[in-house]
Amino acid sequence: SNILQFATSTDDGNTFNRISFSSEPRGIGSDIVTGADGTIFHFWPSTVNSDIRLNKSTNGGSVFTPSTLVANTNDSFDFPIPSMDSRFVFIYVSADMDLTGGTYNGRLYASWTDTLAAQSSNPANNHARIQVAYSDDEGATWTIRTPHETADELTVDRWHQWLKVDKNGNVHVVFYDTRQFVDRTGVDLYHSVSIDGGDTWLP
Repeated sequence: SNILQFATSTDDGNTFNRISFSSEPRGIGSDIVTGADGTIFHFWPSTVNSDIRLNKSTNGGSVFTPSTLVANTNDSFDFPIPSMDSRFVFIYVSADMDLTGGTYNGRLYASWTDTLAAQSSNPANNHARIQVAYSDDEGATWTIRTPHETADELTVDRWHQWLKVDKNGNVHVVFYDTRQFVDRTGVDLYHSVSIDGGDTWLP
């Protein structure tokens, strides 16, 4: 029933202890990242609240804080577009943290797919985009950016992203992109990178 689960193991995965986030907004498509001090950051898109949420643990996953808001979303779970009109585009989170010791050390990142507006039952009326949020205070406040071109957002869909911070602190996002197909039914894999901590993105 989309109740999120979290499990920890202290014996290389032979046994696990599980936590059920039954009191949290239900969701699907979560990701975790661990800070330099061992803090666990757990992100997910809520299927009931239409938002991206975060809770965290400072004791190895035994107890998590109540969740906080990262960002609101226009859709809550999945939505159809011309290139995904039967299976639909899935909203999920991909997260990472800068642990390089460089300029943006400790910066926390989360990325997700969303619609430009409320979902329509007509796939052609929905437009998919990627969002990236970053935080310098372990998720207390967030800055949201779009890691790709926006002038063509009504004619190109971008969706199903993944985010990673490299050893130099550059932030990379890969995603499906329909720009080569006028009818928006075909996709290629594109890559974008930020060299200033996710604030601006190269073409």
